[in-house]
Amino acid sequence: MSHVLIVDDNPDNVAVMAQMLTMQGIPHTTLLDPTQVTGFLEQNKMIDLIFLDLEMPKLNGYQVLESIKSNSKLSHILVVAHTVHTAEIQTARASGFDGFLAKPLNIDEFQSQLEAILAGQAIWVS
Repeated sequence: MSHVLIVDDNPDNVAVMAQMLTMQGIPHTTLLDPTQVTGFLEQNKMIDLIFLDLEMPKLNGYQVLESIKSNSKLSHILVVAHTVHTAEIQTARASGFDGFLAKPLNIDEFQSQLEAILAGQAIWVS
């Protein structure tokens, strides 16, 4: 069973994503502070996928992605940008994200998008 990490500084956005994952029966963990991501991942080996907001205080999503992908113990984890900034899709792709889902999520398409992501397919939806 896959385990998802949601990283977003907005509690409302976290709640929406968490509810969507719960509806799909996917266990998940949430972090509101991006500075905690690397330490959390090093201590918790069960994460298969991260939904990562791009605009957060202290560290933005690109900085968090860089710290994950540059760590050989964590670089295998899929990281999908999850943001309202749809114009960032090409920058996210060039930066090494494994996919992109715009906020708000499309409730009718989320299940198939999630299944595709977990199967290793890159999903780029702005």
